[in-house]
Amino acid sequence: MDYGLGNPERIGVARSFVVSLGVAKTDEALQSLAPTATLRVLGHHSLSGAFSGRLEVAKHLEMLITQTDGRFDPVKFDDWMLGITHVSVLVEIHAEVGSAAQRLRHLILMRFGHDDLIEDVTVVFLDPEAADRLYGRFLRDGASRRGT
Repeated sequence: MDYGLGNPERIGVARSFVVSLGVAKTDEALQSLAPTATLRVLGHHSLSGAFSGRLEVAKHLEMLITQTDGRFDPVKFDDWMLGITHVSVLVEIHAEVGSAAQRLRHLILMRFGHDDLIEDVTVVFLDPEAADRLYGRFLRDGASRRGT
């Protein structure tokens, strides 16, 4: 079916993807992704980078959940935007790393393929300095837990 301005069902797929991360259900999140999907996280912290393919994305999401002990919760969806091939969401996420906690606003842009699976995800932090302070702790905290 031709929706002209975009398929509104994609907002449900995008929402399911984001919510799945908050309840540590990476398997459910991965079902929304195309096999060759790419996740890009902008910034200069240990979370930033580009991760291609479901396996690499899964490893990255598992690391996120492990490092936050599952405390990565979307608490407020401010706005959804639907385009011809993209869905974006402005979302406030409560995250904890060790004893540090922060509510961070994210812009998450998702590009969909013809099969209505997410092909690309780009995560932008609206306060990159706060994200750097919180997520910059990942490597130090993770290394100390593994004894390295």
